[in-house]
Amino acid sequence: MSYFKGNPQKSLTPTFIWFSLSNVLNGLWIIVWTQEMIGVSVLVIFGLLGALIFWAKSLQVGSKNRQFYVFIGLPICVYMGWIIVASVVNASVWFYQNDWFIQQELIMTTLTLTIATFIFLWLSVKRNLLVPTWVGIWALVAILVKLKNPESLVFQSITVLVFMLLISNLIVLKNKKYHSKYFN
Repeated sequence: MSYFKGNPQKSLTPTFIWFSLSNVLNGLWIIVWTQEMIGVSVLVIFGLLGALIFWAKSLQVGSKNRQFYVFIGLPICVYMGWIIVASVVNASVWFYQNDWFIQQELIMTTLTLTIATFIFLWLSVKRNLLVPTWVGIWALVAILVKLKNPESLVFQSITVLVFMLLISNLIVLKNKKYHSKYFN
C-alpha cells in the first residue's frame, strides 16, 4: 500500500525477490525431497534458508515496530526457525545416506547440532531474532525427550546447546530493554 501512496521505501516491493525466491525454492525442495534426490535437496534447503535470512534482513525484521513484527516478521521468523531445523535434518539424512554417520555417528550428530545452534545464536545476537531460536530450542528439547539417556554425550551436548540458546535470548532481551529505555 505504501508503494501506491508514493512512499516506496516503506513498501514490501523491494523484498519481492527474496519472497519469490523463497517460494520457488520451497516448491523445488518438496519436489527433490519427494523424488529422494537428497544431495540436491540439501543444496535447495540451504538456498531457501539463505533467501529467508536475506528476506528478513531486507525487511529489517527485528528492528521494526510491534505491529509490523506481529503480522510480517513473526511468521517469517517462525518459518525461518523451521527451515533451520529442517536443514539440519536434511543434511543429517544426506550424511547418513552417504554412510558418513556409520563410523563417527556421535561426532557427526554433535557437530551438526552445534552448527545449527551457532546459526540460531547468530540470528539472536546479531540480528535480534529470538523467535527462530525458540523454534530451535523446541527442536533440541524434542530430541532430548526422544533420547531418554542422560548419560550419553549427545544428550549432554544438546543440554549445553539449549542453555546457550536460552542465555543468548536473555542477553538479547536485556539489551533490547536497555536500548528501548535509553535510545528510543
